[in-house]
Amino acid sequence: MTQNKTYQLSGLDCIDCSLDLQKSILKLESVKDCEVRFTTGQLIVNSGADLDTISQVVSQHGYTLVVDDPVLDAPKSLNSFAQFVSFLWNNPKSRLSLIGVVFIFPGLIMEEILQREVPYLFISSLIAMLVAGFPVYRNAFRSLLNLRELRINIDHLMTIATLGAVTIGAYTEAGMVMVLFGIGEALESFTGERSRDAIRKLLSSQPKTATLRETSVAGETTRLVDVVTLKVGDTILVKPGEIIPIDGQVLAGNSYVNQAAITGESKPIHKEVGSSLFAGSINGQAVLIITVEKAYEDSTIAQMARLIEEAQASQAPFERYINRFASRYTPAVIVLSLLIVSIPPLFFGQPFLNQGETTGWLYRGLSILVIACPCALVISTPVSMMSAMMQAFRDGIVIRGGRYLEALAKVKAVAFDKTGTLTRGEPSVVQVRSIGCTCVRNQNSLRGTSLLEWCDNCRGVIALASAVEQQSEHPLARAIVDESVRAGVSMSYQPAEDVQADIGKGVFGRVSGQWVYIGSHRGYHQRSSQQEIHCEEFKADALNGLNPLLIAKDDQYLGAITVTDAIRESASLTIETLHKMGIEQVAIFSGDDRVIADQVGKIVGADEVHGELFPADKVAQIRNLQAQYGLTLMAGDGINDGPALAAADIGIAIAPSGKGTAQAMETADITILDDNLMKIPALLALGRRTMRMVRANLWIALGMKLFFLTLVILGIGTMWMAVIADVGATLVVTVNGMRLSKPVRGDKIEI
Repeated sequence: MTQNKTYQLSGLDCIDCSLDLQKSILKLESVKDCEVRFTTGQLIVNSGADLDTISQVVSQHGYTLVVDDPVLDAPKSLNSFAQFVSFLWNNPKSRLSLIGVVFIFPGLIMEEILQREVPYLFISSLIAMLVAGFPVYRNAFRSLLNLRELRINIDHLMTIATLGAVTIGAYTEAGMVMVLFGIGEALESFTGERSRDAIRKLLSSQPKTATLRETSVAGETTRLVDVVTLKVGDTILVKPGEIIPIDGQVLAGNSYVNQAAITGESKPIHKEVGSSLFAGSINGQAVLIITVEKAYEDSTIAQMARLIEEAQASQAPFERYINRFASRYTPAVIVLSLLIVSIPPLFFGQPFLNQGETTGWLYRGLSILVIACPCALVISTPVSMMSAMMQAFRDGIVIRGGRYLEALAKVKAVAFDKTGTLTRGEPSVVQVRSIGCTCVRNQNSLRGTSLLEWCDNCRGVIALASAVEQQSEHPLARAIVDESVRAGVSMSYQPAEDVQADIGKGVFGRVSGQWVYIGSHRGYHQRSSQQEIHCEEFKADALNGLNPLLIAKDDQYLGAITVTDAIRESASLTIETLHKMGIEQVAIFSGDDRVIADQVGKIVGADEVHGELFPADKVAQIRNLQAQYGLTLMAGDGINDGPALAAADIGIAIAPSGKGTAQAMETADITILDDNLMKIPALLALGRRTMRMVRANLWIALGMKLFFLTLVILGIGTMWMAVIADVGATLVVTVNGMRLSKPVRGDKIEI
């Protein structure tokens, strides 16, 4: 029986060579499938073969198989110069190259710089070539034996080039080529390892143990358990400064939690009883008692780990195109090398070997072989894609693969679900009007009231209403109680007595001996008369999609509390930014009443609004946008918007505070783990910047190779220059691609 197994590879330094390793493992009889992921240094193999057999093949290619779990292993730090030197020395291949530097140094000084010939100095250069080139020659020979179909790789090209250089007496250059090539590959390996280190840091942010609380006849006890053994409903204790080990809900306690590692939020978030928590977040100043809501394998961070692996496995269409181009590039350059070696000497009387100051065409052809390596071309796309996706992960955005980054650069239309996406998805108090009110009026009440403070008269109305509603679980009642807490008046009165509900009209309760009524305009109108001005205000609220609740004490009108599903603060700015970025159409889809949907659309600046939609209707509207504008993005809450998210070219799920996170990640192409809508235009900017970087890297790689190719053909370039062209291009595109590791939080967006 076979199954997928994941191993870490140590020493992986060449994306082209990793393909040879993959082919070698695939040729094992018991291997059904195999994939080598250069960007993460992982080997995924579906095999019945024993570990020793696979390890032997890996060793034959010059790499080491690490059996430990690649996700939970502690990451290494690779940021200082001392760590860089240590990395070079501990890597067997680069250590040989460093030794080769000692032997090539005399020839470099005397022959290349001072232009003096020293007897027997070539021996030192030969030693440098053999020592530094030993892994190259060994791998070239082994790959010829292991591969049934011949595939020319960089090891073959470097072997032919240096041995050819020796035959024409270019000993110092042959040694220089191998030394520079070895050090260059070590630099590539180092930059690749830094990228893998970033992935390991992200995936190792969850502790392996948790403090389980247990209650028995003897009392309450705690003990350390493996986090993977926790079950839904278990209770754990998290001390100040500890990492929260698993997704859950606060059962007891009050603290600030830093969840930047998961959501990218820069400030600690206040958590209290009932608040949701992400695994990987860091508890602040107080003890929290947490009820486990998800098993380890279903936790947000475990889901992120799986999606990172999925993202590694998927290739963007542009990346597949570059790989096809690179597969043709190397044979084309080899053919060019053969033509350069043969045609000028055979048909134009040009020198085959070097003659004095004239460079022979054999030397030029050998130098071109070095330029034929496609590493810089092949790595130009994945390094940029991975840098962008890893930064998105760090900012609380889960992208399922590079193809979605590529698609983000082409989006022409954006559709938003209303409830839970543009709005908070739960009722909140947005306005209070009391008799004798001295508040400054909030002209755009749907935007929310985070900066609005009520006057004393309005605070009194909120306090009375809260006293009646404290015993109700109705969403509107909870909104009023929550607002009383925010206003600091929740304890102004004792909870109401004799609370009664008049279905469809309102609720009554006795507060301090007086009857208090909270209800609809119609319900109160049947009980008492009001001033006409108040009636007009209530009608205006209803037309604007608001829900006004009247407050009266002993049939005396005191005021009204307006409740609605408030729009997120970032909604208007998000849509405004999308328009500035050139998005042709921004639409809002809602299952709510059209009047309410239209009002939200006017406030946030949408181009079109559709209300009273069923899930199938939303899919139809997505199809319309695609037909009119092309590639379309849909943003929703990831649970009830599943069909529309799937129908869109890119589906983005907004899943703040863990709401629906597992479903969102499974349904959507991209998941945003907080409610900052500005991350959507930031994502579009990231997609555009990524594709610009990919194209720039491609032209850099091709440009450098063509430049040195021209120098070699003209007889100006040397073999070691060709090595610098190859290694230099790879390093430039790698470092350039890693520049995409910048925050995408939306505070600074390239428009």
